[in-house]
Amino acid sequence: VLSGRVVLSDVGIRMGGVPLLHGVNGMIRVGADTVGLDSIRGSFAEGPFMVAGRFQRGSGALAVALRATPDLDALPRLGLTPAGSELAGDADLDVSVTGILGDPESMEVAGVAGVRGLQVGHDRVGVPLYVPAASFQLVEGELRWSELTLLAGEESLLTSGRWSAPLAGWLAGRAPRV
Repeated sequence: VLSGRVVLSDVGIRMGGVPLLHGVNGMIRVGADTVGLDSIRGSFAEGPFMVAGRFQRGSGALAVALRATPDLDALPRLGLTPAGSELAGDADLDVSVTGILGDPESMEVAGVAGVRGLQVGHDRVGVPLYVPAASFQLVEGELRWSELTLLAGEESLLTSGRWSAPLAGWLAGRAPRV
């Protein structure tokens, strides 16, 4: 049985020469039946992040809390967006993820996410999309929003809605239901 701890001190990871994670500090504790992430902090996509949580060996139970403020402009440079797409703006995430690792249907995401100055472009869309500011709630397996203003080229659209099971759908390779 492996047990002990790994202390992270100013750790960094690069993708294509661009820093994905840097200045990462914290501790990973490995016990007989658990792996714990103790307040791991640093920079992800040029913005601060903090993650803490626990993974239970055997059962696969996972519980993770994440706070992050990534710079969305960095994601295309890191290769984390689809080819031919453009992304810019700021995001704030404060979410928790619980479930059984390897069982997409069990995964639950709860919390809030916000964007400011979100700009999205893709060759298939034909016009740039812009969201001045929006807040999303992740509740009971759904991503919900209310009175979100979306500018598509010259047209303005006010929308409210929900996206059912976004995490489980992505993990299982299913198309989204909006």
